Amino acid sequence: QLYASTPSTQAGNPNAVIRVNPASAAVSAAVFVGSEPTDVAVSDDGTTLWVGLLGAGAVRGVDLATMTAGTSFSLGYDPDRGQRLPGQLIVLPGHPQTVVVTRHFAGTTAPGGVAIFDEGVQRPDTISSYSIYVTDLVATYSDRLVYGFNGYHTEFGLHTLCVDHRGLTLIDTLRSFVSSFSSHLSFDDSVIYAS
Repeated sequence: QLYASTPSTQAGNPNAVIRVNPASAAVSAAVFVGSEPTDVAVSDDGTTLWVGLLGAGAVRGVDLATMTAGTSFSLGYDPDRGQRLPGQLIVLPGHPQTVVVTRHFAGTTAPGGVAIFDEGVQRPDTISSYSIYVTDLVATYSDRLVYGFNGYHTEFGLHTLCVDHRGLTLIDTLRSFVSSFSSHLSFDDSVIYAS
């Protein structure tokens, strides 16, 4: 099965997460999730989907067995830059209720840092946008390691992020990983790919 989000302008099933049969392209299920859903991420056990809500500055979980939406949680507010909005999401391997989120702010494409949440509760240590830029994320085989890519600035760095009970810590940066503002990371067999 494939999953996607639909904007408020969608004629059928607006502001929803939909399940699509890849063979027929037919929508087999849909659930309303909130204002302007964007990026979706599915847990490795296939039980939970997380979706960013641009209109609410929030993230919401969906139980895929029942296609029901859970409680949403806010990404918070910065006193100088305003409401934090969701960018890309990944689910930590082996932890369907733990989601890592890139953030940005209304009116700008500038990255606003990275945070990790357990059932909507933010771990204290985050990656600040004042230290590095992260526009794309990829999970690995480990729940202790996440990679982020800077597709916003010509540094084009691949950032190695350590995950622990306190949150995220930058441990290394490979500069000029790939010279592209629109690259998307994937991980397979211990190799990171950019497309």
